[in-house]
Amino acid sequence: MAGLSGIVIDRPLRFEIERPVEYRFTDVRDATRFLGRTVNISSGGVLFQTDQSVTVGRKLELTVRMAKLAPEAPEVDLRLLGVAVRCGQGWAAAHIRKHKILPRPL
Repeated sequence: MAGLSGIVIDRPLRFEIERPVEYRFTDVRDATRFLGRTVNISSGGVLFQTDQSVTVGRKLELTVRMAKLAPEAPEVDLRLLGVAVRCGQGWAAAHIRKHKILPRPL
């Protein structure tokens, strides 16, 4: 690629994508679903805002409501499976192990 020779990227690029997110802890049977909002997303993880306490090491399933790219485009969700790697007051960061794009249920 022109102009990029010699550049080493230490971590995935982060994209400031603010979207509604619904998440649950997968290490609990019939877990409650919580709401939040993404701050940024990369190929390796997601940073999101939440009012709930999240602790490092908790396994998560997150469903990010993606924006429609065009009026005729289908509505889709980004389903992420991962683990919380950093947490603070009002936010959490998760390392993503699996991802899938799914049509939004009607």
